[in-house]
Amino acid sequence: MKTKEIENNKIIVKILVLLLISLITLVLYSRYVGTIGIIVKEYKIESNVIPSNFSGVKIVHFSDLYFGNTTNENELKKIKSAINELKPDLILFTGNLFTLDYNMSEKNKKILIDFLSELNASIGKYAVKGSSDFKIDYETILKESDFILLNNTYDIIYFNGHEPIFLGGVPSTSKDTLNLNELFKYYKGAEENIQKAKYKIIISSEGNVFEKIMKYDESVNLLLGSASLGGSVIIPFYGPLFIPKNTTKYYAPHYKLENKEIFISSGIGTNNIKFRFNNRPSINLYRLKSI
Repeated sequence: MKTKEIENNKIIVKILVLLLISLITLVLYSRYVGTIGIIVKEYKIESNVIPSNFSGVKIVHFSDLYFGNTTNENELKKIKSAINELKPDLILFTGNLFTLDYNMSEKNKKILIDFLSELNASIGKYAVKGSSDFKIDYETILKESDFILLNNTYDIIYFNGHEPIFLGGVPSTSKDTLNLNELFKYYKGAEENIQKAKYKIIISSEGNVFEKIMKYDESVNLLLGSASLGGSVIIPFYGPLFIPKNTTKYYAPHYKLENKEIFISSGIGTNNIKFRFNNRPSINLYRLKSI
């Protein structure tokens, strides 16, 4: 073999070794570094429909803990500190507390109850069911943690004034039925003389359901979803690799649609794919502003 060919072969081998090392490093980083820690994504939500008494209200939105996968007790402590340091008025959890096949022990149940109950919000804490939450433990955990479950139901929230806002929640439609008549029955009641909440917030685990909700009530202002995990692995100049089927319509962080906005939480844990790249675990902070 000629000297030049030998040199060329050595270069090819070096390139292949470097590529292999880079791939291994990327996989290890995505598995053990990209899945830990917590970042805060902050957004300002401005609207002339937001009551002036709600201007300045802070909402923390988190989702997809998938406890027992890549989220453990130590990570819960970091998440709790990150949320409480923001001093939220409302805390919204949009589902998937643990994985579908997770075997909940009494010890881990207590860990989750302690975590959720120690989250502080001046107005209240609300949650919906994700596709992995259809176990009796989920409702028990929420109840013992002072979270209100919105399951095709709503709450009328008052704060520092007489004009309220509407907060409705729907379950994962892959496991349950969407009941829009029940969700919006507050607006079809017989009490015509009371002031109805004009600003409407809807929370759901899966963003695909938002299409039906917006067609049913075009005056919905803010929709908050999750379950996409931001696609788990985001490749620069390409985008997310893994988008669950019930989140294919809305999976990116933010959508602006005429008089309404959609925000999708990228979540905290991992589900079937235990990797995160270019997509750190996160919580969303929304600041309401009346204009």
